[in-house]
Parts: sequence; structure tokens; C-alpha cells
Amino acid sequence: LDLNQYKSFYGSPPLSEQIAKTYSKELKRDINPKTEVLVTVGAIGSLFCAFQAFLDPGDQVLCIEPFFNLYDPQVRFSGGEFVGVPLVYKHESPEYSSKNFKLDLDELRSKITARTKLLLINSPHNPTGKVFSMEEMEGICKLAKQHDLIIVSDEVYERMILSDLPHLRPATFDEMYERTITIGSAGKTFSVTGWKTGWSIGPPD
Repeated sequence: LDLNQYKSFYGSPPLSEQIAKTYSKELKRDINPKTEVLVTVGAIGSLFCAFQAFLDPGDQVLCIEPFFNLYDPQVRFSGGEFVGVPLVYKHESPEYSSKNFKLDLDELRSKITARTKLLLINSPHNPTGKVFSMEEMEGICKLAKQHDLIIVSDEVYERMILSDLPHLRPATFDEMYERTITIGSAGKTFSVTGWKTGWSIGPPD
């Protein structure tokens, strides 16, 4: 059985091929399993690889607050500076809902500096459950292109949407695939967190 044999450093070919097949539909483009898919030890491994690959000492990473508690230490371990951009709660509906959390795009824009390298987003969002709206995602992508930022899109909860809003992937927006790393997780999708299997999808270069 090849289960007991060494695998490719980039991931088991059958797994990479299935990920590429699935995300070719999701991202509306042909994904090459050999050059555009990286299988990692959990989504945490994918995040770590992205930070190690793109960050130089002093580079800034903007992240929406609140956030998963391993984002900050991974950025700092990679030599980067972590900069938070808080969601704003606006009680616009009678019930308490994740939809009431809003991203202030002007606040996000104000945090961008000459040292900003990455924009880390998480939608569906942990811990609020918020799904970013079309207006918010379009604004994020516009800022990324204007300021030449790379988006690291943590989408591990992509199959767990408790909202009437659709899940929007930044990599599907115009001219965004080339500057987006999309991260997924078998643990969250299939409820097998102990397997520690994650993946990154992005342009070959």
C-alpha cells in the first residue's frame, strides 16, 4: 500500500488532483495540481508557508479583528508586523446577527502604509460567523490592486455558512487570482480536524 510510502513534498498527487478539480469549479479557472496546489499540515501550515514566503523583516500584515489566535504569532515569527482592523458592530436588524458586523473600508484604507505587504482575510469569519458582503469584498480587492497587496484568504469555513449571503472568494474577482492565496481545510470541511490536512491554491509564481 502506498499509504506507508514517502509522498511528494507538495502533497499526494491524487489529493492534489482532487483539490485542483474541485477548486477549478469554485474559482472558475483551470487549476494545475502540480504548480498551483500545495498540501500542508493543516491550514495552519498553509498560513505559515504564505507568511514565510512573502514577508521580509518589518513588512506589515493587515488582518480583520477579531481573529484566529495563531495569526498574530505566525506573522511575528516570520518577521512581520501584525496590524489589526476591527469589525464594527452596527445593530441594524432586530436580532443579534453576524450580518451586523461591518468592515469599515475607510478604516482599512487608513491602515495601509508603504510597508504593508499582505492583507489577511477570513470569510466565513472566525469567531463571528460573518460572511463578507459583495460591497466589502469588492472594496478589499480594489485596495489590494491599488496598493499592490497580496491577499491571504483563509476560507476554511467555506462549507459552513449560516447566512443567506453567498461565500465570495477574492480569487474570483477581476485580476485577483494572481495576487491571492486561497486556503482550505479537510478538518473543517469533513470534520476530521485530527487529520491535519490543509491546502493552498494560488498562481504558480
